[in-house]
Amino acid sequence: MNVLVIAPHPDDESIGCGGTISLHAERGNRVTVVFLTSGEHGLQKLPEEKARRVREREAEKAAAILGIASVTFLSLPDGHVGDHVGKAAEALRPITLHTAATGIPIIERLDRSFRQRWRAAGSRYQLC
Repeated sequence: MNVLVIAPHPDDESIGCGGTISLHAERGNRVTVVFLTSGEHGLQKLPEEKARRVREREAEKAAAILGIASVTFLSLPDGHVGDHVGKAAEALRPITLHTAATGIPIIERLDRSFRQRWRAAGSRYQLC
């Protein structure tokens, strides 16, 4: 089975769904994580581009520990995902089409409007 985790920014997948992710990976399921942002605002003392690289590197290291097979960064502006729902949906479409055939997306802590639009599009998901 394929499992897709959609997280607002790095570390949300680990904190919110780490146990679930690890369990799926241990069972032989292919886990893919898509980060809507790179979480660059989480490191305010660094220039934005450097913060983005640090957060992405941290996410890749966490992915290796959790058994995540694939990580994708959509690089939407941190803190403004709600302003870019259409762009996120467009970028997620090919990923979700592949995953939906054999798995169920896990959406971690996304805002209510994103979940409502996801449901309105006829997509199933599991909150974590």
